[in-house]
Amino acid sequence: MSARPGGHAVAILLVSAATAWLIVLSGLWVAFEWSARFPALRHLSGPFGVMLIAAGQFVFAVLVADRLFPRASLGLRAGFETLTAGVFLVGTATAAWRLATGGI
Repeated sequence: MSARPGGHAVAILLVSAATAWLIVLSGLWVAFEWSARFPALRHLSGPFGVMLIAAGQFVFAVLVADRLFPRASLGLRAGFETLTAGVFLVGTATAAWRLATGGI
């Protein structure tokens, strides 16, 4: 029994898309529900949520969109990937700062 041609690439794309979607959903849950469930960590829910959403968008852009649309503008792809990586880093820095100072 042999696999169909291209089946492996489709599986990789599906797993990558599902991983990115799971990261984004986790970020949305952290941003909107974490503060209600964990009041002591309320000051971290926003930065961690934004950080996870940006990470999911970055994973999707790099692993899925680049393969589905290989002829897309390099400037557009690089700009979006740089933007999402920057948002991730700002979220990480904000979360670290709030964790170190005890939050605002």
